[in-house]
Amino acid sequence: MTCHTALAGKLYYNKAGIPLCEDCYQASLEPCWACGDVIKDHVIRALERAYHPPCFVCTTCRQPIGEQRFAQGEVGEVYCLHDYYRKYAPQCNVCGEMIIPREDGTDSYTVECLGRCFHEDCYRCELCAMLLSPEPNEHGCHPLDGQILCKPCHLSLIPTAQH
Repeated sequence: MTCHTALAGKLYYNKAGIPLCEDCYQASLEPCWACGDVIKDHVIRALERAYHPPCFVCTTCRQPIGEQRFAQGEVGEVYCLHDYYRKYAPQCNVCGEMIIPREDGTDSYTVECLGRCFHEDCYRCELCAMLLSPEPNEHGCHPLDGQILCKPCHLSLIPTAQH
């Protein structure tokens, strides 16, 4: 179909319903983005590129990603989720753990205040431990001298003449 060579009595390939001779078939195969060799069997397509399954690996741990979920780094590098989170996830200022999606797949909300990051459940008043709202409202953070405070604790630390 491509080079118009007669296929009668010859070995040919059927690719998407199109008959191809050996040379045209080999020329139609995609190269692996990682190693450059032609992909003759199973192909993994990711980031608009084609890979051999063993060539689609995490930049950090070098383990094959296969069909697992993965993430892309700042300059296109590929990471398994564990290594991506280790490199890019913010660390909670209270518990010290990474702020990453929960096991059930839902996102864990990151609260940022005074240049610090918090899990939504760790975002609490530093004096009374009341859970704070990430919204700038009555139940949100009312910082004072670098402390994360609820409104009542904030007001309790201000001299009464300033209330």
